[in-house]
Amino acid sequence: MAFRMKNPVLKKGNVKGNYGGGAMPMVSPMKDDKNKTTLREKLTAAGNTIKETIGENRGGGLLSHVSDVYKTHKAIERAKRAKKSPYTKSYKEAYKNADKKKYKTEAEFVKAAKAYNTKKYGTTEPTKEAKKMKNTYKDVTDVKSGKKKLAGIKSYSDKKEVENEASTKAFRAKQAENTANKRASDAKGPKTKKRTKAGKISTKVANIFRGKGKKKDPNRKEV
Repeated sequence: MAFRMKNPVLKKGNVKGNYGGGAMPMVSPMKDDKNKTTLREKLTAAGNTIKETIGENRGGGLLSHVSDVYKTHKAIERAKRAKKSPYTKSYKEAYKNADKKKYKTEAEFVKAAKAYNTKKYGTTEPTKEAKKMKNTYKDVTDVKSGKKKLAGIKSYSDKKEVENEASTKAFRAKQAENTANKRASDAKGPKTKKRTKAGKISTKVANIFRGKGKKKDPNRKEV
């Protein structure tokens, strides 16, 4: 059953294979001289009408339906990947297979697991970090190889961090010593006395011929 369009801009036309049982409106690409309506306005009106029609027939709209299907499909795919891979378990999931005699509570297990991962891999989320490495290192092809690489890098990083920390401390101590010596020297300052009138004149004349940074104070001189 064809439906009537309230908008005079749109021209009705029968389209085979219409969506939802009703005839879809067709928009004339020519300018409507009578209503002085632009093509953009016509297309906008047509789009709104189609959206409303589909929404009425589908109970929510085509876009919502496609979005729901896509999200459901992605959720199923994620569940399949998680089921296949033994390396994507969370701490909570891993606790289900843990030794309950050794770890009486989930909190105890999580604390011990995080301490182990931090000591071995340098992070509490080694699986997440290993996945990131797949795009960086050619020898990392899966999570297992990523964790192996991560363990080696973290061990080396820890060693270098200790070395850098010691070097930084030594540098800062030396820097502090030099600063203290300079401040003490500046506080004493050079011993000077006031120049005579003739001395001022001669110093000013001499400064004309001295290079940059070598000019002397015409008012005082060192003794």
